[in-house]
Amino acid sequence: METEGILFVYNSHGCIAFKSRSESSKFLIFLDGMGGNILSSQYFMNLKDYCDSNSIVLVYPQLRSHPNYKLFTIQNDIEDISSLVNKIDGNIVILGHSTGCQDSLLYIEASKNPKVKGIILQAPVSDIEANDDLNLKDSVLKAKNSGYFFEYNGDIWLSERFITVYDERNREDLFSSYLTDSEFSKWKNYCPILSVLSLKDEFCEKNLSNKFEKMGMVEILEEGDHSLTSNQVRIEFIKKVDEFLRKINFI
Repeated sequence: METEGILFVYNSHGCIAFKSRSESSKFLIFLDGMGGNILSSQYFMNLKDYCDSNSIVLVYPQLRSHPNYKLFTIQNDIEDISSLVNKIDGNIVILGHSTGCQDSLLYIEASKNPKVKGIILQAPVSDIEANDDLNLKDSVLKAKNSGYFFEYNGDIWLSERFITVYDERNREDLFSSYLTDSEFSKWKNYCPILSVLSLKDEFCEKNLSNKFEKMGMVEILEEGDHSLTSNQVRIEFIKKVDEFLRKINFI
């Protein structure tokens, strides 16, 4: 993959971000998921081509937690996003993939930043329901009683991060099927939201479109998987992004 753009440092932790060369006052920030890294998304080029064609600046940051998410907290993510947004002079839409969806919502809840005109959630899933460990609750309890670090299945986690990911109704548990309608609907108070759900998402066996409708608009990718590995599905996804941006008068 070859592309042109600018890499810049956006915070005191030395985190870098990619910025396309488009000159505009409209910015689309792409937040990758757990284990992601700068420019690693399956649909980065589709997104960049779309932004270039519509005079939108695409910004793709590497957060401190990319790709070593087990060793950083969700609060670290929110702080990094805040630093990035503060460097942008213009209107913003945030597009989150997987855990980037939690990042997007938790950021706008914390900041209520009026520069953010909309949020797109691609593959918002429950990490708890995606984990088939029958002893997960016991592991969460052990993490709560451990020190700074916690060992789980041979991996070292920050105890705090393990708890926020896998403890029911903790900070990162935003998309589980057992959450109430009001726990979903509260997010619509911050800005327009589009949830794009993939029916073949390998990390989500349940169709929760009725829940996500409480948050805002919902679109379905019938052949989509978690990371949109099919180019045809990626093209369909970009069309849905375009429709949303036009509905909210971003373009």
